[in-house]
Order: sequence, then C-alpha cells, then structure tokens
Amino acid sequence: EGLQETKAEVEKLGATFVVRIGEAIDHIKALLWDADSIIMDYSYAKHQKANRKKVYDAVQNQGSFQDIYVVESDVIVPTRQASIKEEYGAYTIRPKLMKVFQKYRDFKGLLWLDNTTRIAVASDDTLEDIDALLDRLPIDKSVKPSMFYKGGYQRASQMLYAFLQENIEKFEEMN
Repeated sequence: EGLQETKAEVEKLGATFVVRIGEAIDHIKALLWDADSIIMDYSYAKHQKANRKKVYDAVQNQGSFQDIYVVESDVIVPTRQASIKEEYGAYTIRPKLMKVFQKYRDFKGLLWLDNTTRIAVASDDTLEDIDALLDRLPIDKSVKPSMFYKGGYQRASQMLYAFLQENIEKFEEMN
C-alpha cells in the first residue's frame, strides 16, 4: 500500500525507484563492485542491525572499498544526538529528545536532488498490479489490511503533521 505513490514521488525528484524481490543481501552483493558508496539506515531493530552487518561483511569479503555511510532516516531527532547511552525505556529518552527537538523541527521534505543520474538496475516489478505483486511475495496471506492505517507518502506526511501539531507537547508524558 502506498508503493505506487512513493515510486511516483521518487521519480518526480529524478531518482531511480527499484523493486527487488528476495533477500536484500543477495541483490546488494550483485551491485557492490559498481557502487561508489553505500548508504544505510541506522535502524535499531534486530533484523535491521543484522542486515546492516551482512552488508558490511559482504563489502569486507568481496574486497571492495566503498565508503559506507549510516544515516538515521526514521526519526526526527537523531537518537544519538539526544543520548549517547542505550536507554532502557521510552520514558527515559523522551525528555532528552524533547530538549533538542526544536533544533530538528525545520525539515520540510526532500525538494530536489543534486544528482539525478539514472542507474541501470532492473526492477522485479512495475507496481502496476499490486495484487499480483502480493501473490508473488512469501508473506502470510491471512493478515488482512489495516482498517485504520493507510500506506503512502501523503498519508504518512499527514499523520506526522497532525502529531506535530496536536500531540508533540504531550509526547514526553505518553506511555
């Protein structure tokens, strides 16, 4: 849900949008020799940390020498800017996030790209038929779409804006 919209937004900026089906590391290994740099998200979930380690190991094992950058793309405040230690609960980091929140509140979205060179990487799907794509994926088909949450860039932007306007002041006290 939302992939078609996200693809359109990415392509409007002049970037290449690619859908690959399968294990991410297998696709990444095939591209390593042609890559100048590798940029990964600094995610905190176990599976995301494991994927990041697989990429790092693949770079080391192939003997390729790309620059590797790690960025925090899922947050407003970079977590390590709020606290240098591992926090044991949301209630311990929220006050620290709120102290530096205003410094990071100016992001208006990605408005342009400096480098719009198209990359020659084939996509495994055109996203023209999402139901057909879902049938190809090894996912639990018994899980039904959410009645409340809708995917897509616009919906995510609306929810973030509403949170920042209506709930951010209460964030520090939320459970």
